[in-house]
Amino acid sequence: MTFRYSKSDFIEDITKTSGVTSFDDIFEKKWKELHNESNVFRYKLNIEKERITNGSYGFLLQLNIERAHNRRAPDTIETINQPFDSKKFNFTKVPKIEHIFDLRNTYDIDTSKHVIIINASPICYGHSLFCPNIDEHLPQIITFKSLELVSNIMFLSSNINLRLGFNSLCGMASVNHLHYHIFILNYRLPVEYIKCQHLKGPLYEMVDYPAKCFGFEMRTFSEISDVCSQVYKLIRFLMDNNIAHNLYMTKGDAFDCSTRRVIRILVWVRTSTVGAKEMSAFNLAICEFSGQFPIKNATDFLQLTEDDIISVLEKTTVPVFKCIRERVIDLY
Repeated sequence: MTFRYSKSDFIEDITKTSGVTSFDDIFEKKWKELHNESNVFRYKLNIEKERITNGSYGFLLQLNIERAHNRRAPDTIETINQPFDSKKFNFTKVPKIEHIFDLRNTYDIDTSKHVIIINASPICYGHSLFCPNIDEHLPQIITFKSLELVSNIMFLSSNINLRLGFNSLCGMASVNHLHYHIFILNYRLPVEYIKCQHLKGPLYEMVDYPAKCFGFEMRTFSEISDVCSQVYKLIRFLMDNNIAHNLYMTKGDAFDCSTRRVIRILVWVRTSTVGAKEMSAFNLAICEFSGQFPIKNATDFLQLTEDDIISVLEKTTVPVFKCIRERVIDLY
């Protein structure tokens, strides 16, 4: 199935959105159909329990034991610039039945194949993978084109609960083939409203949050190319300096604290994870940095405190952020 969109399908200003878009309608119907009426998922999504931590941030903890036991084993990743290896699992090997649809626009010549497929081991409702240029066998490195494409998805959707994210190699990416995660989560995450301080030009930093990150915002569809250029400048710096990172797009409050809704683009720099190591309670990737924590076992679900989580977030992000902060500011 191919979802074809034109320029008239984009939401120019997300503050003024209402109703369900064609993208939302088709995407959610197909995801639910595959989840409920087929056996293509490794397990039926079953978040056994949820709770909000007591404290300033109110992190969302979700007990999802089946993901911990039934997901595909992650690749062993040794470097942030690891080349694509066709002998290993990649998304061209995913059966067609797991495809939600191909994404294609009607207004320019783009023969590349961009595909949304299910995540067979879902974290939450709607969890899927966007695989741009799937047949080109690109490694898990953000390209400028892919940034534009995922930004397009944000403006094709009116769902304020839809988020997109990227894990770099050595930043908890489990497959070395270019992909972004799509999530639908009916919960307002801390990173959607936490204050962001202006640094220089388009660059902000999130303050009063334990997972230090850089931020950018998109207010309208017409800003996509300019904002993506600025974000990509940071991504290239991180790649050139071998710094692991995670990127998250979500609809949240404007950085100037006005009532306007914007798309927040957040980039965390972090200590590298080398090999296929995983933590016992939770991994530290885009979901966790945003404030959503899929927990692997009942004991940790009950015992984890907000202070425990804050300590891990700070340890993973703050030293790297402080080390490169001034150099990143100089980029702008």
